[in-house]
Amino acid sequence: MEYKCLSDFLFKGENKNINISVSKNSPVNASLSLDGYKHSMVQIIALTIALKMKTVIVNPPIVSDTYVFIAIINELGGTAKIYNKRLFIDASTICNANIPFFLGKCIHGSMYLCPALLIALGKFEYYGSGGCQIGDSIDSHNRPFSHIASVIECFNHKISIESNRIIGNFGDNSDITELDIKNFSYSSEDLSGPLVGGATKTALLLSVNKQKFIIKNPYLKTDVYDMIDFLRLIGKKIDISDNSIVCSGNVMASSNQYIEFNLTQCISEIITYSTLALINNTNLTFLDLNLKSASNLNGNLNCSKELEHYAS
Repeated sequence: MEYKCLSDFLFKGENKNINISVSKNSPVNASLSLDGYKHSMVQIIALTIALKMKTVIVNPPIVSDTYVFIAIINELGGTAKIYNKRLFIDASTICNANIPFFLGKCIHGSMYLCPALLIALGKFEYYGSGGCQIGDSIDSHNRPFSHIASVIECFNHKISIESNRIIGNFGDNSDITELDIKNFSYSSEDLSGPLVGGATKTALLLSVNKQKFIIKNPYLKTDVYDMIDFLRLIGKKIDISDNSIVCSGNVMASSNQYIEFNLTQCISEIITYSTLALINNTNLTFLDLNLKSASNLNGNLNCSKELEHYAS
């Protein structure tokens, strides 16, 4: 395992000052290939684990988080590896519901393995997340987990919070049919605050084994759209209308074949590089750009024509 990618400051969450020197050069035309969106990858991994299936993520981001997830999957009893720049995941043999302490605390995305393992194995044990800590004083300045726990409890599963770990157990949720994400918003008027995205993703994860579930007022963003595309790919019927996501039907029967999935690229990266190209009056070609990335910008920014010009 490539533990050498990890460092004390990543694990402990300590600040580290880095000096960056920028030299001015004449801008030139360029071609650029972008990896898939990291936050989407986290959710596809979680869904793969929840359903104990085999998935190939065609364009994973080659960053330290990816190698941490590979290590966690292998520790849980599955098999994961990078081969030819693709991420292969076989979660069919996962048998351990204890998310490793050190690895879980290296990244913040490990929290989404809790609902995934709850579906796959009926339980989980978790010691907290690492990475960037965005919590306020209520969360002791740690990344919030309470909204994840609340969604799990809304599905009638059991959460036990101890001094150094969180334990989850599967409950009878046969009569739970809907969840309103506005319950996690800082405003009653619209969706706001840092919890609505995580609540939406957790609800989608937990709905995979239900015949029908409605998520009201979901926070729709790139990683949620990728989750929806993946669920549709494996047989779930997903309808988005009237400010709701309606999940129905069953996933297709498991097989020994890997399901291939192509992540959307990071919208922020596309905007950043496109802006730099426009400012410097240079041509930038995005290689293998998932045009869904550009279409997700429509309605948010008036730059879809420029992206269409620069994307190939």
